[in-house]
Amino acid sequence: MTRYFQKTTFSQLITMMLLVWGQGVMAADEVPAPSVELQIASGIGEDLQPHDDLKKISMRQQRVFVYMKWHDLPVGKKYLICTEPLAVAYKTELFDGKGALVSSDMHRITATRPDDVSWLQHDFKPGKEAPGTWRVKQHAYGQVVETSFQVTP
Repeated sequence: MTRYFQKTTFSQLITMMLLVWGQGVMAADEVPAPSVELQIASGIGEDLQPHDDLKKISMRQQRVFVYMKWHDLPVGKKYLICTEPLAVAYKTELFDGKGALVSSDMHRITATRPDDVSWLQHDFKPGKEAPGTWRVKQHAYGQVVETSFQVTP
């Protein structure tokens, strides 16, 4: 019986060594946390840049964009035995002027470069959503980044 446990332990040790020492493999705590900057815009251009940097927008604009500029994304990093680059999962929440949650989206970004962009488009629903100070909360890697902007009728 002792031999069985020794063989199992040795086999587990070899498997662990292959996982840890494999080319391009990183443990979860070795992956640096990316950071994100939030910007409110009326649109996104063909060059993937926001049209503007708004602090105030009218519901008559019909839609708003939350532009996310990512930094220090884990390009080409692998996580344990996955063969795909590590994707950063993030959640974006949008709250209207009364604090009601009007949008909550989960996404993943797989980086092709350390700095990249993504965005969320929200179509205003006048009469259902309240004007006032709107808030955006971005959750990623246990961090929360927030910004706010004014929405008028």
